[in-house]
Amino acid sequence: MAFRIVLASLLLLAGPAGVDAQDWPAESFNPNPLPDDLVLPLPCGGGMAFRPIATPVQANDVFGVEVSLGLADYGASIGESQHLAHVAGPFRSADDDMPLFYLGKYEVTIDQYNAVQSSVCRDPTRLGSRPASDVSWQEAVAFGHAYTLWLLENAVDSLPRVGQAYGFLRLPTSTEWEFAARGGSAVPQDAFGQRLFPMDGPISQYVWYQGADSANGRMRPVGLLLPNPLGLHDILGNAEELVFDPLRVGGLVGGFTTMGGSIQTPAERLRTSMRIEYFYIDPTRNAPTRIDTFGFRLAISAPIQSSFQRIAEIRQALEAAGRDTGPTITEAVEEREPAFDPIHWRPPETLEEAAASTVILRSAFTAIEAEEDARLAEDRRELEEDYRRILELTVVPDERDPFETVQDFERRQREYEASVVDLEAQLALDLAEIAALSLERKVRRMRPLVQLLVEIQAQAFPAPEVRVQVEMLAPQPEQSRIPILLTYEGDEWPSYWGYEDVLAARRVWQRQDATETEAFVALGPGYPDDSQLKQVIVQVRLSNSFGPAERMIAVDDVAPFPEIAGLEVLASEAAAARDAVLAIRIGRAGEDGGG
Repeated sequence: MAFRIVLASLLLLAGPAGVDAQDWPAESFNPNPLPDDLVLPLPCGGGMAFRPIATPVQANDVFGVEVSLGLADYGASIGESQHLAHVAGPFRSADDDMPLFYLGKYEVTIDQYNAVQSSVCRDPTRLGSRPASDVSWQEAVAFGHAYTLWLLENAVDSLPRVGQAYGFLRLPTSTEWEFAARGGSAVPQDAFGQRLFPMDGPISQYVWYQGADSANGRMRPVGLLLPNPLGLHDILGNAEELVFDPLRVGGLVGGFTTMGGSIQTPAERLRTSMRIEYFYIDPTRNAPTRIDTFGFRLAISAPIQSSFQRIAEIRQALEAAGRDTGPTITEAVEEREPAFDPIHWRPPETLEEAAASTVILRSAFTAIEAEEDARLAEDRRELEEDYRRILELTVVPDERDPFETVQDFERRQREYEASVVDLEAQLALDLAEIAALSLERKVRRMRPLVQLLVEIQAQAFPAPEVRVQVEMLAPQPEQSRIPILLTYEGDEWPSYWGYEDVLAARRVWQRQDATETEAFVALGPGYPDDSQLKQVIVQVRLSNSFGPAERMIAVDDVAPFPEIAGLEVLASEAAAARDAVLAIRIGRAGEDGGG
């Protein structure tokens, strides 16, 4: 029934059960630990290890490192033709010296896959340390999405960040995969271009391939063989690994691809450029394509447009390379773009641009609120309709069958009443679940907008039309300073000017005309209607003929927009709603156990 289908979906989104599961032994998910491994937690007490893949900067960290990929040898497919590519990592090494991205140290195992996608926790096993195979491209993408959601909800601080933007997990691109498989920056250029990465010994020590002397037709546990120069195990052979992007040949874009060969690939056919194209849908089954040799490993990436500062850096890099950077905020507003689109925007350079972008951001908040409230209302309506439909299909025992004993009739009545109570409890749980999910979606969608709004509000713009009056008061020779009083439209701000040359200070104080001012304003909510914008003087630059040439004086603080504080309230409500759902589940589990 639809009600049960919705319930199952919600339970799957909530993550696996078994909160009391024991931590997995480290060797079950990282049998060959290295000092610079990044290990992320998994549900059920597990973990997943990643290797940092450095992308040395050549021109700038937008284009990263330029490499030659593919192969010109006989036997390579048309998708493996030699070509230049760029690889760039969004993260920085610990000393902030090298850009990098992260790639799974091992292929995702059966145990790891089940920990994320199953509703039941199980202890890791030897068989479960083999690659998770027979998965479709769609399922591999969904796994990365589900794992990211779990980390954001349960272990967000374990994720690497770019500024305030957290990383997320996805399939690697074919370029990222091949760059890492060849050995990346850990091997010299001549070795990078070879058919296989450098091996100190026979290929059987590094790769599970076809043949009785190797895999013998069976998937093997990950990490048993030696790694490539970047510390990646089973990057060739074992499972052929799904990548994110489709096959491209010239301007043609085709099906999804796998890289690196499998246990069905002869050793002489293996190569780091090896990619095989598949259709997304198997026409014989009208279902996603899956083969028992398909496996995958995950990459950790991050949003490109993580802040206005980062967008500005990228624009500068693109402009330096002669690339088009798109219209400004004002140009986008003049084109009447219907929604907030940061791809075509850059940080505001004038107060007018800041005002235009703030209006668009705040209207985006309103749109998200309306969209999510409408979605929640529709979800509630569907659940309640399912509940009523189930009740209508339930036979109410209001009459006793002539051949039925009184005891049996009373038992049927008790069972019916218990089923109604159980159904009502299930409905309450489902309603609480979708309400919590709605709040979490709002927070996820609004948080990047809030970050942009905070950055815009923190900017101060010169306002030449605003003239602040300056009055010099009686000097305070003990402190070697002249008190000053700044005045604008009835508001006053006391400050002072320090001096070293007493004669020069006396002459200027007597003349009272040697100080020039320049005001800087920021945007804040209007009062009493906070839907409007208000310009607030936040700084004044004083220039004088004695002492320091100029001085910036902070004169006021701009009130934060209500959306900024509102998001934190919303996040607290989302956390409380999730706690309430968990409490209901624990309560129901206790009742079931007691029954």
